[in-house]
Amino acid sequence: MDKHDIYNLMYPIGKFEMPDELTNDHIKDWKWKIEEFPTIILGKIKNLTESEWKYRYRPNGWNITQVLHHLVDSHMNALNRFKLALTEDHPKIKPYHEGLFANLPDYDPSINHLAFNMLEGIHAKWYKILSNMREEDFISKGYYHPENKKLYSLGEALGLYDWHCRHHREHISQAMSFEGRFWE
Repeated sequence: MDKHDIYNLMYPIGKFEMPDELTNDHIKDWKWKIEEFPTIILGKIKNLTESEWKYRYRPNGWNITQVLHHLVDSHMNALNRFKLALTEDHPKIKPYHEGLFANLPDYDPSINHLAFNMLEGIHAKWYKILSNMREEDFISKGYYHPENKKLYSLGEALGLYDWHCRHHREHISQAMSFEGRFWE
């Protein structure tokens, strides 16, 4: 497997690209996807066997359990970033080391059901916030990401997390299609 193959496995839907112009249709679509994401993921994971939870989407990539727990950590941070941006003037957020998080003991298959419940709750809270934001909040409010040295508007952040949902949904699909080919 060459670098091109690995890249395609890492980014099966490509990297995030912000539309040239942010429209209300983008915001509406992305909000809907945030609301629906737990239902979509549940459809992918609800009948997984113990061994299928260990399937990886690429060589040296995360297994499905790690992807699920990563979604919880990432989207928990996203919810908090939105809340900070709505209550402070362009706050500087704190990045975290997602690869190190994926090796902590809470990324355990025995609590996958709890991780899913958390994901469901996070998305419900997040959607409640998104549904009550004013149109201008998506443009005027945002946060500074020190690792990327970039100020993200909440509209851009919403688009990025929409991409993040689809990106990892595809990782789960990939892992299932490879049927354990990239075993631990």
